[in-house]
Amino acid sequence: MNIANSLGAALGGVAIAAGLGYLAPARVGLVLAVLGLVLAGVSLAADRRSCDPEPEPEPVAVAR
Repeated sequence: MNIANSLGAALGGVAIAAGLGYLAPARVGLVLAVLGLVLAGVSLAADRRSCDPEPEPEPVAVAR
């Protein structure tokens, strides 16, 4: 989490230093957020494919 915060700030600073204006960090943040959501979606899809379904529990006989 700290790496993402520092990377976002650094890239926003680079965008300003490149002369893209003061709205550039917002655009950089938008791109980073979309990339994060895409990465989360890909990770979730891969996790769902790789998980084995849980076996059905065996019925337990009840003595009367």
